[in-house]
Amino acid sequence: MQLPHLAPCLVVFGLTACSSSESASSGSAAGVDAGAGASSALSADGTPPACTGATGGGALPAPRGDVGGALDPTGRRFVIFGGDVTVPICGQSPTPKFDAETWVLDVACGVWRSVPSGAAAPSARARHAMATDAARGRAILFGGRTRQGGTAYTLFDDVWAFDFAAESWSKLEVSGKGPAPRANAAMAIDGDRLVVFGGNTSTNGLNFTPNNDAFVLDLTTLVWSALGSGPKPPARLFHAMAIDEAAKIAYVYGGGDEQAFTGPFLRDTWALDLESGAWRELKTTGDAPVPRINHGAMFDKTDGALVVFGGHDDGKLGNQNDVYRLDVASARWSRVAGGDTYKNPSTGQCDFPSDFTAIDKAVPERRSAFAFGPRADGRGFLAAFGKSDCGVVADAWWWSSGPSAWKALRENPVGLSCERVSTTCKSLCN
Repeated sequence: MQLPHLAPCLVVFGLTACSSSESASSGSAAGVDAGAGASSALSADGTPPACTGATGGGALPAPRGDVGGALDPTGRRFVIFGGDVTVPICGQSPTPKFDAETWVLDVACGVWRSVPSGAAAPSARARHAMATDAARGRAILFGGRTRQGGTAYTLFDDVWAFDFAAESWSKLEVSGKGPAPRANAAMAIDGDRLVVFGGNTSTNGLNFTPNNDAFVLDLTTLVWSALGSGPKPPARLFHAMAIDEAAKIAYVYGGGDEQAFTGPFLRDTWALDLESGAWRELKTTGDAPVPRINHGAMFDKTDGALVVFGGHDDGKLGNQNDVYRLDVASARWSRVAGGDTYKNPSTGQCDFPSDFTAIDKAVPERRSAFAFGPRADGRGFLAAFGKSDCGVVADAWWWSSGPSAWKALRENPVGLSCERVSTTCKSLCN
């Protein structure tokens, strides 16, 4: 999702030997298996596992946006599925190309492997939700959308599980009153409960139908039930949700409504009591994030904080690469050091001056609609792929909560703005 003044551009700098067409057909990587050489113990400060084998190299998934991802409970494997692999080019809105590939990243060593679909796997889609079912060692996928010709999208309400150990998919045969088929819902898991909130139920690509309903899937019985009472948040899509498992509270931040093509976006924070079903809005203070869509969120169990990364704002900067923390006890926001900052305006659609931002090269490219996987304890997260100012990206980065530091797990082959790779450029996306 891009605002008109920040329409993405295709840029390939030739800094690596990978391109979109090459990576899409490159097959499985040789070398290190997912998680090889990494300790199963989670570090106290949130840093990623150390690699004891070969790092980087091998196959790379095609760059993509609107992709789902989940991190296994040990922090050693990160799975992505699907997404839209079309490359937006300035002034054009290409027809989406929906993907049905499954890839697993060895987090420690930065090596991707393609996982065969097998007898059962989800169909090609994008804008689906994924989360980690830590108790069962698997990732859960819900919903999404696809389109094959014409103008109407097909929306999904199916639920799938990816077993991290077996590296295989299975469809969960659910029952009960569950969410209607939808895309861009927010989802998180609390022990035996999978919680879904909001999302878009319009099949028309020219408008949105946001929702504000919440549902719980009991992961032991596979029965859906509605959740939520009293005042509810405004209906939304492109939002993010994370759960404080100790307090049994789901937090929802941001997103968009019917005007999500152009904004304004939402910047409110809501708490859902998973026991009573009651909603309440948090009256937050401090240095809060600007309104945004297509961001990621996790809950840091150690610090008692909601952590928000990236997304697309409705202001001057557009795509973001900032990190914010909300202390839920005090309801106070603070910005974590790092991230690009706005300097000078664009001069037209997809026409950015080279000094559009003050670049922070220690953090990932600014992005939205990316794959996001929090660590089981919320002390770190992995962000990969997504939409940037200059196309779609295919890198993977780890953020550690303890030192508040980034580490590149796999470098970006395409889509980088020129200021990140050169000191002599005339505009951001050339």
